[in-house]
Amino acid sequence: MGVGLDRHGEPTTDPNAIINGGTQLPFGGYKGSAIALMVDLLAGGLIGQAFSYEAALQDNKDGGPPRGGELLLAIDPNQFGDSGGWCSHSNKFFDELVRLEGVRLPGSRRHANRERIAKEGTSIPRALHEKILLLTRGE
Repeated sequence: MGVGLDRHGEPTTDPNAIINGGTQLPFGGYKGSAIALMVDLLAGGLIGQAFSYEAALQDNKDGGPPRGGELLLAIDPNQFGDSGGWCSHSNKFFDELVRLEGVRLPGSRRHANRERIAKEGTSIPRALHEKILLLTRGE
């Protein structure tokens, strides 16, 4: 199964065929499509920003992130069900997930890098460092 459709509506894994008149398919089939619709309605419609199909029209064409707002959804798990056990129950779920081959939790690589860099340090190219210094001086 492809990750997109070409301009003729045929499934494809060729990114050029998808970009040139085709379309990307949602992950997870019809269930993934329902999740994408829910996210689009929350992150676009609810806060008055562009829906996904409108995003390209508002692109500033500089290669950077698209313009738009952000929706932060905060849920207090203590207000639902087992307020004392949800954290340990969730951690058991995460433990089971990461035992599966190839599975990692969102953010786990970033957190591991933070720990590693705090201990070992890091380096960046000299040209990048010089540019950062120029920018911090307002030049």
